[in-house]
Amino acid sequence: MYAIFHENKALIFPSINEEQIDFFATRPQSDAYEVEFFQKFLNNWLTNPSIADTYVEHISSTVLTSALARTFRLAPAAGGVVFSESKLVCIVRNGIPDLPKGHVEDHETHEKTALREVCEETGIESFHIVQKLPTTWHCYDWQGEWRLKPTYWFAMRTDSHCHLKPQTEENIESVKLIGKEELDPFFRNTFRSIRDVLEKDIRKFMDSMPPYQTQEAASEDFEIV
Repeated sequence: MYAIFHENKALIFPSINEEQIDFFATRPQSDAYEVEFFQKFLNNWLTNPSIADTYVEHISSTVLTSALARTFRLAPAAGGVVFSESKLVCIVRNGIPDLPKGHVEDHETHEKTALREVCEETGIESFHIVQKLPTTWHCYDWQGEWRLKPTYWFAMRTDSHCHLKPQTEENIESVKLIGKEELDPFFRNTFRSIRDVLEKDIRKFMDSMPPYQTQEAASEDFEIV
């Protein structure tokens, strides 16, 4: 299933997987009519506040990708779901609970971006990637231009003595460690894309986290410069 989030609603494609969305693939001209039709539907979904969650069953991945490419500028990002022992590292940005993330720079891998952004936004310097998590996709209007942001998420570990420092120049007001008892209000108040896509994995990780052990390879994952 593939889903795009806009504000508090979702456009859901049950028969399409994220791996089928390739903005750089060659697309056949024979799909032009279907692409134009779906693009009009997409524009209406984006701009009409009375339209809520919508399921789209009968559409090919090539038609969908073509319509997305015509409608949006791609703005990829990456971020970290960071665990310190059995607690989750979260940030508060503009009053909204969130997870550390940021835009992918030129020639930067998703892993490198996620590690860099976690360090910059939280102040944590010693951590490593555990595994890749599902990607969230949300769209927004930026100065009259529609942008589609895939955020590539990675589960990470840090030690219990991590130093937390918010990146205030990015409007981050605080960095917090939250336990299981604080997850409900976090998910209730964070962005829907995080809640719908990552909640299950976050709860599973927090239930199964073993004690943190420093890894020699961690220094190879990220170098502070």
